[in-house]
Amino acid sequence: MDWPYYLYMYILVNNISIIIELFIILFEEI
Repeated sequence: MDWPYYLYMYILVNNISIIIELFIILFEEI
């Protein structure tokens, strides 16, 4: 079991979701 790999994937997915939310907020502001 490669725990670090799953941890990195989990962090990556979370960051992507946060970035998408930021983009949505930005587009709504404009």
